[in-house]
Amino acid sequence: PARPGAPGPAAGRQGGVRGRPVGARSMPGWTIVETDERKATLRAEARTPLFGFRDDVRVAVRSLDDGRSRIHVRSASRIGIYDFGTNARRIRAYLDRVATRAAG
Repeated sequence: PARPGAPGPAAGRQGGVRGRPVGARSMPGWTIVETDERKATLRAEARTPLFGFRDDVRVAVRSLDDGRSRIHVRSASRIGIYDFGTNARRIRAYLDRVATRAAG
């Protein structure tokens, strides 16, 4: 389990997101805390549905040399020692949403 501020795994998926985070505003339970258009990053607070725990989400988009983009996502629980897969599901849901938008 990752702690906020601690190094964590980054999930990457290539897609046509035009060098900026997309889809985050429509994620259920997410509140956008900070965006930086110049750096193509955002920070969000996500709440778990059952108990309303607050988790931290970070999204960064990096342009690749071939014109595509790579998305890095990190989701970390603020409290507890085990998240029962919540952060991994949150990352997959976000990347699936981005892939759907990129394909459409």
